[in-house]
Amino acid sequence: MVKDAAEAAAAVRAQKASGYDFVKVYSALNMDAYDAIVDEAGNVGMPVAGHVPDLVGLEHVLGKQQRSIEHLEGYFQFAQRDGSPIQGKLDMPSIRRAIDYLDEANGRGKVEITLTEDRFIADMTIHLQHGDATIVLAP
Repeated sequence: MVKDAAEAAAAVRAQKASGYDFVKVYSALNMDAYDAIVDEAGNVGMPVAGHVPDLVGLEHVLGKQQRSIEHLEGYFQFAQRDGSPIQGKLDMPSIRRAIDYLDEANGRGKVEITLTEDRFIADMTIHLQHGDATIVLAP
């Protein structure tokens, strides 16, 4: 895993030189490394897909034009209702409980923004119905 912006940019260039079609980001990236990956991928013509890194957050990922977002964890963290006891916590027990404290209107808005900006969410818990983004909360 890359630790800083220089390593991140170099990794993107190496992936491009090896013939890969896109770059996938994971949850453990820091903000500088994430930004360097997305910026360098743009420079070399590679789309970025992957997770919402814990230290980056959904708002920043959406602003950086990540092409796809894998899973819903980033949305669950962002869409916590006021007073949620797990807001800002990144440990697995809290992440698993995030769905219990959702502000569905806030989450739905971010899903709609994602889908209207020609991106997609790769997760079995999202589907489109009658042209609207719907969060399906399954046990």
